[in-house]
Amino acid sequence: MLLGLSIEGKAVNHKTNYANSICMDLLDANLLDDNSRGQGILLSRLKAYYNNLHLDEHSTEEARIIKTRCYIILLIGSFLFLEGSGYSMHVMYLPLLRHVDRIGSYNWGSNLSL
Repeated sequence: MLLGLSIEGKAVNHKTNYANSICMDLLDANLLDDNSRGQGILLSRLKAYYNNLHLDEHSTEEARIIKTRCYIILLIGSFLFLEGSGYSMHVMYLPLLRHVDRIGSYNWGSNLSL
């Protein structure tokens, strides 16, 4: 078990080509690396965005979900599935977080089918 994530269940694999709007749809921000043709999320932009998302007792559920997605994407891009460059991560992981309640149902120890 990796960080308490399941190694049983549906394999973590998805298509690798996404529309640039995926960040806006799921994170409500454009965090894409302009140099990677829209397929990389800049970790520096993601960290800054995450640090600027302030939650309190009046925060909406959507704001809490967005901050949770950001945190998990930071874990994925910085720890679980490091990219060779070290400054961005592939956008293909983002759709896995569309439904935060399903994250535990994926097999995070599987090989990716790219």
